[in-house]
Amino acid sequence: MNNENGAIKAIIESLFLNAATELLATYKLSHQANASSNDDSSVGDESILSVITASGEGLRISCTLKIGVDTAMSLHPDIADLTSAQDLCAEFNNQLIGKLKNKLLAYNCKVLLGLPSLIHGNKITQASSTSADSTDYTFYCDAGVLLIDLQTSIHPGLVILDEPDESLSGTVSDGTLDFF
Repeated sequence: MNNENGAIKAIIESLFLNAATELLATYKLSHQANASSNDDSSVGDESILSVITASGEGLRISCTLKIGVDTAMSLHPDIADLTSAQDLCAEFNNQLIGKLKNKLLAYNCKVLLGLPSLIHGNKITQASSTSADSTDYTFYCDAGVLLIDLQTSIHPGLVILDEPDESLSGTVSDGTLDFF
């Protein structure tokens, strides 16, 4: 399959939403289908923003999570301070992109993950790439919202399997380390 008519993008978005819904349900966060685009003000003034990327031949993915500090601290009893709230946000992002990476393997699409970056502050907003397609997701809980922006940049020559082959999911090669 190629990305004609957005086919690969649709697969990536479906796999990501399934992974996000499954992971975040554990923390009583639920996805609101057809929610309006992500509104930074819905998170609150003090927030945490986490960004992680994954890339491979012909594909770049960036995932940005934004959550209010108070909302993050309400999600688990062990989250009692800013540092642990930041760790939770980074771990959510790491797990989401890791789950997506593993699902993409079944389509014979290999990507390598970066490390999550964190920003904490008041009234922070994200900058989006003008060269990538962006899809927003909003997850709600009693204490607030978690905003997710998934950006994909797909080379026109990228081809993946039409149907997933689960036998490929366990095959991954390690990257090499470069020291400066």
